[in-house]
Amino acid sequence: MIFAIPDQQAEHNIVQLSIPCLASAIAEDLSCKSPNPPLDAIPKQDRPLMTPVYWGFRTMWYGSMLMFGTLFYATILRFRRRLWTARRFHKFLVWLAPLGILAILGGWVTAETGRPPWVVYGYLRTSAAVSHLAPAQLVFSVIGFCLMYAVMLGAYIGYIVHTVRIGPERDRPDAAGQPRPEQPDQSRPALRKVPAPGTIAPGMASPEMASGEVGA
Repeated sequence: MIFAIPDQQAEHNIVQLSIPCLASAIAEDLSCKSPNPPLDAIPKQDRPLMTPVYWGFRTMWYGSMLMFGTLFYATILRFRRRLWTARRFHKFLVWLAPLGILAILGGWVTAETGRPPWVVYGYLRTSAAVSHLAPAQLVFSVIGFCLMYAVMLGAYIGYIVHTVRIGPERDRPDAAGQPRPEQPDQSRPALRKVPAPGTIAPGMASPEMASGEVGA
């Protein structure tokens, strides 16, 4: 199923767009016979919330497919030697940058909202797995995790900004297909070449020319 608007209370989809055998292909079975149990086959007391599970999975799945497709197209551009000059593709990559984070969040939403009412399916329910913690312990744990993820997010954003500022220029070939020559270090004075004994440095007149003796 490509798209649907589910109605969990009525146990049907208000709108849906399906492709035959797609579920089997996702399950790595091209025979179109993979079991795909519907939601109404599960007892109501064991059903998770349908909306976050459905949209979380679609965000993760379609996001990953779009990223794989972008990578495939970038590989084609690289073989055609157009990867560094495809400006529209570069603009598309800028807009695509947050998609990886959205796909990860979609996966987390799918896992965490699709798990209830089970922690271990068929064996341990969430109501029986709740730890008896004091409110202070719970608040400390939540704050600790939030700070840890904030530090990780800050480091990730800092790395991305640093990499974008550097850009691909240091690895970009010039028009002839050769790497750019390294720029001289401007902090050091340029060294003058001393001509070998008996040779004339460029721009210097020979003793014969200086004395006016020029051969015919």
